[in-house]
Amino acid sequence: MTLIAEKSPVARRFSKASQSYKNAANVQYQVGRNLLAYNPVQHAELTIDLGCGPGTFIPQLLNMSDQLMAVDLSADMLEQCALQSPSVITLQADAQQLPVPDNSVDLIYSSLALQWMPDMTAVFEEAHRVLKPNGSMVFSCVSEGSLWQLKKAWRKVDDFDHVNRFASKTQIEVAVTTARLHKTTGIIRPHTFWYSDIRNLFASIRDVGANTVLGSNRKGLMGRRMWQTFNRAYESYRTEEGLPLTYQIYYGVVTK
Repeated sequence: MTLIAEKSPVARRFSKASQSYKNAANVQYQVGRNLLAYNPVQHAELTIDLGCGPGTFIPQLLNMSDQLMAVDLSADMLEQCALQSPSVITLQADAQQLPVPDNSVDLIYSSLALQWMPDMTAVFEEAHRVLKPNGSMVFSCVSEGSLWQLKKAWRKVDDFDHVNRFASKTQIEVAVTTARLHKTTGIIRPHTFWYSDIRNLFASIRDVGANTVLGSNRKGLMGRRMWQTFNRAYESYRTEEGLPLTYQIYYGVVTK
């Protein structure tokens, strides 16, 4: 395993969530399973699971790969990942600086990781470097318009950023083109999940480590009155199924 410092708050948050991630990650599981269906590669000599988390889809990726590398910033996630199979190579590394030779990878699979990376273009450029000619990257990421119920409810409380700003379809595809990759698939699919109450909704985000707001300038704890205001605002979205939380997921397939 290549060791690097876990400097980002996102990496620390995901490390704290590593034990509960697999039980809580309904969003991650459903999106990751959908992403497998877009994969055009039937057999790969070398596959990278980029931002692998606890390795939920390692069995499926191993079935089609001679060698599988699981890459993540979180050492704790990689420990969970290593339990999936002794044949998996785990690498704690930055997606923008992969310790992998040029033109050596057949497939990069990356589900719900790109939205946490500060420079999406740099990640695609690194993918271009390591992919073989005609190699593919299949990826999913949270895109613009996600968690809109959460964002609108917070606006009833204050004007601070409580929800991350996610890239638009255009921004994602410009990053792909800038990296000299070729898009073969690029679609956005909405996914709505339902929760019995606001605390369970927040727990679903927290337990997968996704509650760090990048660039947030809000300090201090929220008072009881502010919480009540937020809760009332979110309750206005309740239906018979519960409280909704909607993700706009971009599914992409690109080739070198």
